[in-house]
Parts: sequence; C-alpha cells; structure tokens
Amino acid sequence: MAIGTVNKVTLVGPLGADPQIRRTTTGRKAAILNIETSDYWQDKAIAKSRTQWHRIVIYNERLAEIAERYLRKGARPTIMRRPCSARRTA
Repeated sequence: MAIGTVNKVTLVGPLGADPQIRRTTTGRKAAILNIETSDYWQDKAIAKSRTQWHRIVIYNERLAEIAERYLRKGARPTIMRRPCSARRTA
C-alpha cells in the first residue's frame, strides 16, 4: 500500500491591519493580509515568545472581495494551502 504525503500549511492568527485591496496589472482585485503567529515556550523557568508575521496575497478575485467585506484588524482567519515562498533577491 502506498503512503501519501500531505503538503499543506494552516495559518491561524489575528490580522495586524485591515486587508489592503489592490488591483493587478490586468485590473483584477487582489487582497493582502498580514497574519501574526506566535510561539510560546519556557526555558529554565523563563517564559519566552517569538512572533512571526506572514504576508498572504489573495489573487482570487471572489476571495479578495470576501476578505475586503468581512475581515478587519484583529479578525482570526484560517488560511490553508500548499506552501510557497516568494523569492527575494538582494
């Protein structure tokens, strides 16, 4: 029996700001979300935490409209998808 793999990322966290709505070069609507995730742990009886910010861009026009209409700063959306990373050059 073959064993499959799961290649999925789930992000749940508060939005740091209202979604930014932009237009692509072809005129389609896109939404930009900034989601905060935090890790908490204890090291030698000292509580520690680390916060990461994830920039999510929604290119699906219908989903961008939903984000614009219903999401606000502090909302906790659940984002599930295949992982992908933007390539950056210095």
